Amino acid sequence: MADEIIGELQALFARHNVGAALSAKAVFKPTKEFHSARHTLYSAEENMGIDKVVPVAASVKTKLGRGGTGGGE
Repeated sequence: MADEIIGELQALFARHNVGAALSAKAVFKPTKEFHSARHTLYSAEENMGIDKVVPVAASVKTKLGRGGTGGGE
């Protein structure tokens, strides 16, 4: 369903020559309780549906910095 809506929006924006306006970037940072609350509130099928629309992007930061040696203190 989300793919259909996105396709319709792209066609609408293209028809009005405003395709460049159809870009967005949003960063959401969940709270510590988000994942346990989400998996408690929704069924496994609903959670998989959510993941299809908004895939989880995870990253890990380290304290070592770019070189990874930790010697720049």
